[in-house]
Amino acid sequence: MFKKVFVWLICKTLPSCREVTELVSHSMETELSWRKKIELKLHLWSCVACNRYLFQLKFMREVFEIQEDKFNRNKKIPTLSADAAERLKDALKSSKFLLLFALMYCF
Repeated sequence: MFKKVFVWLICKTLPSCREVTELVSHSMETELSWRKKIELKLHLWSCVACNRYLFQLKFMREVFEIQEDKFNRNKKIPTLSADAAERLKDALKSSKFLLLFALMYCF
């Protein structure tokens, strides 16, 4: 009986999944208070969905950091070849002509 009451009290005092997702996101940017850390750990200990959310956020952060490092090491700015730039210019010029023709035809 005491165990059921204890579990019920803990469940009532723990934050909801919605609050925990906010806490998880916030914890990645700043340091949480010791009370919030305990609440977060207790909730994560009992909730599979929030654990997955935390895992996915950590995974995305790692992937983005790796990609940023690769980009910073290369320092190459992607550019179009001269041929591709000419084709793009021609396409834009012809689309302006088509747009002008369409506007004249509609009015």
